[in-house]
Amino acid sequence: MEPLRSYPNFNKQLRAVSLISIGILITFALFGCSFSLGESSDIKETQISLFIESTLLAEQKTELAISSQSTQPAQQQPTVTQQVQTTTNAEPTQATLQPIQVEVTPLPPEELDSRIQSAKLLLYEDMANRTDTIRYIKAALDRMGLDYKDDGGAIGWLKNDLLTGTPDGQPWDLIIISAEERSNVRGEFFNYIIQALDQGSSMIIETWILERSYSDASALLSRCGVEFQANLSGTPLRMFILDPENPVMKEPNNNLNLSDLESFWSGDIGDQMKKATDGDAKLLVGLKPGEVNSSGTIIVCMDNRLILQTYSTHNFGRKTAEALWENYIYYLLKSRFSQ
Repeated sequence: MEPLRSYPNFNKQLRAVSLISIGILITFALFGCSFSLGESSDIKETQISLFIESTLLAEQKTELAISSQSTQPAQQQPTVTQQVQTTTNAEPTQATLQPIQVEVTPLPPEELDSRIQSAKLLLYEDMANRTDTIRYIKAALDRMGLDYKDDGGAIGWLKNDLLTGTPDGQPWDLIIISAEERSNVRGEFFNYIIQALDQGSSMIIETWILERSYSDASALLSRCGVEFQANLSGTPLRMFILDPENPVMKEPNNNLNLSDLESFWSGDIGDQMKKATDGDAKLLVGLKPGEVNSSGTIIVCMDNRLILQTYSTHNFGRKTAEALWENYIYYLLKSRFSQ
């Protein structure tokens, strides 16, 4: 059975019929009274008219009160559709257009120094196999007061440490590979190097023979964003700092003298590199002043995690060589722990 519904017009008509019926009954009652009491018909008609008017007036007041109560909430509370339209049409405020600002607080100098001093370092320096010279990189690390695992020129130890990480199985904070001696690190070692970089280690690589290992080193060079350009031959060569304001060239040693060159190695003494299309490589030192895209010998890349030197360290004088390696080490560790 269908539920009862409210029809406003029908209700009004029903009330009107009711009023008329009431009026008729009252009229008959009054007339009946007039016949029995003998009162005049004019007086009775006036009384009937006043009674009906007062009844209608009371009914109108009641309808107005009901109508006011039913319409007031609708005016105060918009419908769901109105709320959605209002929200959709509202113009965005300035706050919604502002990018989120993330404040990065730099480490206090004492905390940064503490982290650098506690860094886990691995050193491979194949000049340890030669007794006729000094290990410049080892000397730089000792002067900085850093602890490190020294693989010397033991190629087997280097392979194991690249693959397994630190004694507790964690990635090295910094791996230094100085393949200066003519036996060189080549072939499969570039795969181990990439694996260590993928595990999160920072790295400094010195190599002089990329043209002979280019097929193996190409994946690493591609990530860095450089390509082999040409050999370096003949000594002494002139080299120039291409970005004097770069921290690698300034901290902690400034005023590096790259004209302090020696003829320790002769013949093929290194490689010239040029920037590739991809990668974030920055040429810091090169053979042509102001040329930042080619003829480079010292490159930083891979989000400040890799420094590549393609010129033999012992062709620098000792003072310059040690100062330059100190800057390499400090820069990569500072970049690592500042993040």
